[in-house]
Amino acid sequence: MTLGELVLEATQLAQGSSHIARGLGAHVIPQQPAIAPSEGTPGGTLLDQIEACESVKQLKKLWAENQSAFADPGVMGAWKARGRALGS
Repeated sequence: MTLGELVLEATQLAQGSSHIARGLGAHVIPQQPAIAPSEGTPGGTLLDQIEACESVKQLKKLWAENQSAFADPGVMGAWKARGRALGS
């Protein structure tokens, strides 16, 4: 496939997906930043909140309240590391 054909194919796929999504009434849901402060919770960023947890139970609660943020490998890594530190 030439570069031009590839661009044309990608454009057609994107437009087709857009038409289907519009026809089904779909819309984009913006992703929240991974280290945004948790609403109603003082203490700064999510990474700061992970570090401030004093028990595994608190860590689990933080995860439950901010699940989408844990798609970020840095946040998940910090959460796991804190869990290991609390477990020992």
